[in-house]
Amino acid sequence: LDSAGYRTSYYYGGNLHFAFTGSYLQAMGFDEIYGERDFKFRRKTLWGGYDEELFSYFNDRMQKAMQPFFSVIMTSTNHEPFDADVEKIFPHKNGDWCNDYLNTVHYTDRCLGELINGMKKQSWYDSTLVVIVSDHAHSCPAGHEYNDVPRHHIPFLLLGGALKKEYQGVLNDHIGSQVDFAATVLAQLGLDARHFPWSKNIFSVSSPEFAFYSFDDGFGWITPAAEYVYDARMQQCISRSGMLAVDKEEKSMAEGKAYL
Repeated sequence: LDSAGYRTSYYYGGNLHFAFTGSYLQAMGFDEIYGERDFKFRRKTLWGGYDEELFSYFNDRMQKAMQPFFSVIMTSTNHEPFDADVEKIFPHKNGDWCNDYLNTVHYTDRCLGELINGMKKQSWYDSTLVVIVSDHAHSCPAGHEYNDVPRHHIPFLLLGGALKKEYQGVLNDHIGSQVDFAATVLAQLGLDARHFPWSKNIFSVSSPEFAFYSFDDGFGWITPAAEYVYDARMQQCISRSGMLAVDKEEKSMAEGKAYL
């Protein structure tokens, strides 16, 4: 995006040294990188400043944004151990943190609504694509095991003034994964995605449908025909759904192994 003239920035309310995040962002060429040392937060969790304060800082910075821009905001209030002091819509249950999880989801959802309403007042909103996506999911609230297929479902929401009318209000059921973020968004912007050979545009009818996820010593492989979970320690499929002939099932599992 920077080679296409976009100004790039990254906003996070936490420690940029964690997992070498700051070093990675610098290596990837972000023009501006903001972490907890760049803000004055009134309230913080273990992970960093509360989302509403981070969003407020972002809105203030974007009042005079140089266009076009590509900005990333990394939220953290809705992250385990879900200890944020937020409105308790769902009552706390001793020994069960799923309601704590739901309360922080409610909080961040409200903050997102306020952020987007603020964006709508900006001159650049009508030409902006807003993407809401998760970096990972959680066992709550359904109590999924770490290798379950539903445990790895994440939101991917496109909105904003620049979203094409044919996509507005539409639920896309094309099977894809996080790695498809790049090609999908670049296609919306009319930019070349050849530098992302692992990525596919999920809005293209010609894109193959599959998703892959990994966990310690195993992976999940999802296609329109079936879903598989493979455990490398047991060297076998430990969960499957869908009906496939034996030869096609072996081929599908081989695809998952090859992708891994």
